[in-house]
Amino acid sequence: MPPRASLGLLALVACAGPSPHARPATELAVAPSPPAAFGDPARVAKLAAAFPELDRLLDAQRAAQQIPGFAFGLVVDGALVYQHSTGVLDLETKVPVDADTVFRIGSITKTFTSLAILQLRDGGVLGLDDSLARWLPELAAIKYPTRDSTPFTIRQALMHTTGLPPVGNYSTTRSDRGPTEADMLSGLGSIVLATPPGARYAYSNFAMGLLGLVIERASGEPYRQWVSREILAPLEMRASYWDDSAVPPARLASPYAGSPPKRVALRWKLGAAESAGGMYTTLHDMARYAAFQLSADPPRDEPEPAPLRRSSLRESHATQHAVDLVVTAENNARAEGIGLAWWGYRSCDFEQVVWHPGGTEGYRATIHLLPQRGAALILMTNYVDTDYTKIIEPALALVRPYLPPRTLPVAAGLTRAMAGLVELYAQFSEAKYHALFSQQMRDAVPAAAIVELQASLTKVHGACTTVSPIAVDSPVSARFAVGCERGHLEYTVTLGEDGQIVAAGVTSHEGATAAPASSCVARTTM
Repeated sequence: MPPRASLGLLALVACAGPSPHARPATELAVAPSPPAAFGDPARVAKLAAAFPELDRLLDAQRAAQQIPGFAFGLVVDGALVYQHSTGVLDLETKVPVDADTVFRIGSITKTFTSLAILQLRDGGVLGLDDSLARWLPELAAIKYPTRDSTPFTIRQALMHTTGLPPVGNYSTTRSDRGPTEADMLSGLGSIVLATPPGARYAYSNFAMGLLGLVIERASGEPYRQWVSREILAPLEMRASYWDDSAVPPARLASPYAGSPPKRVALRWKLGAAESAGGMYTTLHDMARYAAFQLSADPPRDEPEPAPLRRSSLRESHATQHAVDLVVTAENNARAEGIGLAWWGYRSCDFEQVVWHPGGTEGYRATIHLLPQRGAALILMTNYVDTDYTKIIEPALALVRPYLPPRTLPVAAGLTRAMAGLVELYAQFSEAKYHALFSQQMRDAVPAAAIVELQASLTKVHGACTTVSPIAVDSPVSARFAVGCERGHLEYTVTLGEDGQIVAAGVTSHEGATAAPASSCVARTTM
């Protein structure tokens, strides 16, 4: 078994006490640094090589799944670089689908609800950790499963961890009208949470519908009015609607279900619960939305346009509650979780996929974001029984080789630090030790510990000389692989303002002679 080793970690934390709600603009001391960038400026042009195979995949899946029609789009670097609209919006009229055909996107609407909540949070109106009962006192009638349960919060509603049931005591499937606020808040005394809030993921349309009411009470205006003015208008999503009656009839895709597909006569009316899934839109509008979501990365210094700050978008994409770990027969693994309405996963193939599906009576849609690769895949169909995984998963595999993730250049200070660590590994020197490590680091990891660690690693690996970066997090933090006579070492290094090392770690990889290409790798650390 290879030795498990670490040079130690030192963290200095300064604490302050800002308001838990407001996020005012603040003056920050910012160290100048270039943002992460793509190494190949011609990557979009090269991506065109995958388009013929994408065409074949999409046409084959439409035929195999008997999908009346769908619109598929690939957004890269803020532009819709590929779109494949196929089939018809109605099996009787045979009008072909195009990028301006309107589909219902169902639960993808929840990501707009999340965005609206974050707008109100950033404006100091509400807090993510407010209990929903603060804004909807009627919820006090709901029963909790244990005495030590805490009131469920806005954050938990966004992450589907409230314990609330999938649906409330109201109907969204009536053809004459949708539920009112009074309908949604009726019969709450008969509801018992399935689990204590925060304990377990359980999808709840009811919780997301309640967030629409929170937005109305916090903003003082109807949910759809807020979202239309504060989100759709700034993004120029002019072909997005809340009612099928508002859609130009020649543009609306007819909904289908069953095998063979049959037109669905009834369209769900969500009413006051439309924050859970009420939106209709087009591929062109969804491409604008995807481009906006992708604009959050990389973190950078340039001004932030409406409708939401980049850091809040990144916050919504980040996994905040782990849901599952999946290991496939193809020797792949996927860690799945949920952020603020957005689902996400990390796999051996992708460092971050952020996504959300949608399905209502007669429609199926999904959007997959690749934030670190500047790309998004969008699929909208008028067939609720569409298996979108058979389209999206192979499409992701097709585009992946052409869209490597962004990288940061290795700063000169990190290069010098790593050269110094390799020299120290080859031959310990008190002078080099003092020059490399900050005073705090030397206090935490004395020279004797370095000498002991060096001896144990040398015994396993022999001489180590070749350095190559694995991942660069910032101009002051990175991971490096160091090639050795036997196996390799993996270093993590973080520098202070003066260029000295303030945190470092080393991991022994005895079997491999180089850093693995896959992000799925077993690491042993102390």
